[in-house]
Amino acid sequence: MLMGCAVHEDAQLAAYLPAPSYKVSLPIPAALKAIFQPTAPAPKDLASSLDALIRNFSGVAGVSVASVDQGWLISANGERKMPQQSVSKLWVTMTVLDAIDQGKLSLDTPVSISREDFTVFHQPVAALVKNGQPYNTTVADLIRRAMQMSDNTCNDKLLRLVGGPEVVRDFIARRGLGPIRFGPGERLLQAGTAGL
Repeated sequence: MLMGCAVHEDAQLAAYLPAPSYKVSLPIPAALKAIFQPTAPAPKDLASSLDALIRNFSGVAGVSVASVDQGWLISANGERKMPQQSVSKLWVTMTVLDAIDQGKLSLDTPVSISREDFTVFHQPVAALVKNGQPYNTTVADLIRRAMQMSDNTCNDKLLRLVGGPEVVRDFIARRGLGPIRFGPGERLLQAGTAGL
């Protein structure tokens, strides 16, 4: 189960709210032992639509759709390995949350973003680094910015904070999340995309 929450941005409003008198706890399900295996054929019209989308797209694309309740899986270029782009932010955030669960980090761990942390593409946090001064924040804020704003710099900072791509790959393997290939991180991926 994947859940999300947000804090109040207005500190004055948050001050009027009572402190929670309870704690929410969910059991973590056992890791999947096998990759999804289809048990039924996919709808034929969906297969035709996916093939047409891929054929008429001028770039390289891959699409996979699974219906876990009806037991089918369909793909067009589904076996081709491609960069995940912003989907990779989920794996970084999950790895950071795992480190928090292990007591290695906290949502309140202080973090600074400076010009040296900037990536090539989308990075709204860059506007908060002013006059050569870093933006001082927390792990929780970086997670929010990475996941809600798709901020590449925040994601890359979280990746380095948790220990780098190898730590994320290890998390994916330990949790049995399947054949997910995690790349080098935002900075190197974007530099390659931009031809730098």
